[in-house]
Amino acid sequence: MLVALLSASAPDRTESVGHPFSGRLKNGIRLEKGPDSYQLRWSTAKRGWNYGTRALVQGVRRVADQLARVDLEAAPLMVGNLSRRGGGDLPCSLSHNTGRDVDFGLYTLDKNGRSVPSRYYRFDRDGRSLEAGGRYRFDVARNWRLVRQLLSSPDFEVTTLVLNPHLERLILQYARESGEPDDLVERAGRLLQLPGYANLHRNHLHLRIACPRGHARCVD
Repeated sequence: MLVALLSASAPDRTESVGHPFSGRLKNGIRLEKGPDSYQLRWSTAKRGWNYGTRALVQGVRRVADQLARVDLEAAPLMVGNLSRRGGGDLPCSLSHNTGRDVDFGLYTLDKNGRSVPSRYYRFDRDGRSLEAGGRYRFDVARNWRLVRQLLSSPDFEVTTLVLNPHLERLILQYARESGEPDDLVERAGRLLQLPGYANLHRNHLHLRIACPRGHARCVD
């Protein structure tokens, strides 16, 4: 299940240049189609929007592997858009320009409570799918674990997690009731947001990471 990570001693030839909304990506690294621990959304792979900085690609792989290793019943983590190989605008996004942004499909439960691969269903304030007759549910526990794993990544620093406020409420409530450390829940609450420029984010979680060390032309 584990995939070989990029060697920690290998030089970082990628470079995130400029601002996420207007910059570019130099020598982007491709996130390959997934092993057992994650799936790359078909539209992302088809369009070639699966490139990122070394820190982002390595971090996504590691997060997916760690989640799968501790939860054998979970469907693979669904990974959506990263960036183009050279960065720049994506038609459906205002950011993703510099290899520091990635979308994740939300963990989903079927009517029998089984984890199923994300189909990017939108979820309402109670966690029911707006599509498929409401037969699918927002998997609160596993989506919290994803947020927790992202926040503890040794590969990158999280600057923003974009998610619908109703789904954020469900995640943070679960974390508190599960006895997660107060400082961790508070940090998650600070980073989870829905900026005014963003759409509703009811069907995916958007991650942005800080400028990797040594990327002198990168702008946070």
